Amino acid sequence: MNVVIIGISLIGFVYLINLNKKQKERLEEKEAEVLKLWDDKIAEHQFLVNVTYRDSESMKEFFDNLNSSYNKLRQLLNQEELTEIDKKQLIDFIINDFTETAGMKKEEVFRRLKVESEDYMFVGDNLEIVKRLERLFNPNFMTKRIYFQDFDIWEKRENWNLNPGDTTVLMIRLLKNYDLNSHQMELIPSEELKVIEPYLGELTVVTHKGAKESKSREISFKIYDWVRQDTIVQKIYLNPN
Repeated sequence: MNVVIIGISLIGFVYLINLNKKQKERLEEKEAEVLKLWDDKIAEHQFLVNVTYRDSESMKEFFDNLNSSYNKLRQLLNQEELTEIDKKQLIDFIINDFTETAGMKKEEVFRRLKVESEDYMFVGDNLEIVKRLERLFNPNFMTKRIYFQDFDIWEKRENWNLNPGDTTVLMIRLLKNYDLNSHQMELIPSEELKVIEPYLGELTVVTHKGAKESKSREISFKIYDWVRQDTIVQKIYLNPN
């Protein structure tokens, strides 16, 4: 009787081992599929940036560094760890070149990354780090359509200054309305914002004389989202020159 019980126990034990092994293999396969999908996504970003912008002589160094950053993300997706030098290069690029070129304040970069400071950029597993940095390196940041193509903004006149004492007139177009040909979002008029159409407005920005010349300007306006039935305060940051 004891022999039979031992035999059944051994069979059950072997079965559980095989079951766990198969489950582990299936999990690894699914993880590999997810990593492959993310690798394809980063590769598409890389292709789009290189084909569209890489010939820019004035910004060649920036795009070389961005391309190198994409390679580092793909390195993570291929289960290769970043060296401390790699991490330092990424942090230096984000904090210095990226903020200046994208016209973002450092605080806005941290908000995009959903971290408190640069010390947390590389916390988590490889996929978590890639997802975090992709929110910043997605090519949408290079278009005039700030905040994931919800709107674009441009200078009404030829001069784009925002220097101390300047009055600058900006035009705003809500692209969701423009793309869908429906008033999903609507500008809310204010003392600074003249609404021409529900999706098109003229924003007058007065830069006070005591403003620091090199500091980014925070500009805000209000939008009503009819889908969410909520008012959105939209903030943007622009460089003076």
